[in-house]
Amino acid sequence: MKLRVSTAVIVAAMMIFAGYAALFIAPDEQTMHEIQRIFYFHVPSWSASFTAFFVSWIASIAYLSTKRERFDWLPFPRQKSS
Repeated sequence: MKLRVSTAVIVAAMMIFAGYAALFIAPDEQTMHEIQRIFYFHVPSWSASFTAFFVSWIASIAYLSTKRERFDWLPFPRQKSS
């Protein structure tokens, strides 16, 4: 559990720094100037949302065709109770 929390804190800190670096540290592009910076947010955001949609879509098709419960829980695997 401690590893999950520390990993989440590290990832959050890296995301905050990446956002700061994209908006304030990265140099301006020669043609588009500051407008080009929106790509630093929107392209990774699109990539993550497309990947999540695609995984969910495939898991939904697999569940509907096989009726196996493991495909219904694909994005969030169940934890073993102790």
